[in-house]
Amino acid sequence: MIEKHPLDKSQVRKTTLDNGLKAYLLSDPAFNRSAASMCVGVGSLQDPKTHQGLAHFLEHMLFLGTEKYPDVDEYSTYLQNNGGMSNAYTAGDHTNYQFQVFPDAFEGALDRFSQFFIAPLFTAEYTDREKNAVHSEYQKNKMNDNWREQQIVFSFARDGHPQQKFNIGNMETLGDIKNDELLEFYNNEYSANRMSLAVLSNHSLDDMEKWYRKYFSMVPNHDLKNIIYDHNVFERKKTFRLV
Repeated sequence: MIEKHPLDKSQVRKTTLDNGLKAYLLSDPAFNRSAASMCVGVGSLQDPKTHQGLAHFLEHMLFLGTEKYPDVDEYSTYLQNNGGMSNAYTAGDHTNYQFQVFPDAFEGALDRFSQFFIAPLFTAEYTDREKNAVHSEYQKNKMNDNWREQQIVFSFARDGHPQQKFNIGNMETLGDIKNDELLEFYNNEYSANRMSLAVLSNHSLDDMEKWYRKYFSMVPNHDLKNIIYDHNVFERKKTFRLV
């Protein structure tokens, strides 16, 4: 049972598909936008040592066409033409993809969105472009004091802990990566049973569940274990204080 505030008039429902993909649906007639957010339980801590930043690079590549919608601009154009927008980010232990759009275009957006997790193309001709985009993010972050401070803290992680990894990536760590290595990471780490979808709209719960089942039931389930990291990141002897 989901607890709500007595004044909250929205309706909520939790459900899980046969492939293990979980969903949290929220319906409220007051909403003037519909939105969805997919959380995948894989992030930069799973990057291979040879290609640090790979999870972040994968996040970029998923936006660039799918087998069902091969046009590289299909998803973004559909959202823009229907009052919408999208975003994504890669954290240490998860990656999040999200969008919002006018309610009348919500089903079409869910269809296009679901294909990220079913049959992305990873088109080779866009690989270098996205490597440069990742590198540009790195160059921008280098100028951010908070980001640099975070990297210093991570450098004190104990030997062997994945928190030591360089999470954003740049041309030095990703410059020589091949598409088959990207596809291998996707197939080995992305799985329906590691995914959770949040959906909100002014549509009914029944309509949202119908679309959720229609478009996300085909997300492959590789029956992967949930990833649990050791929370003891630092050794006692390396305890430090930032002044």
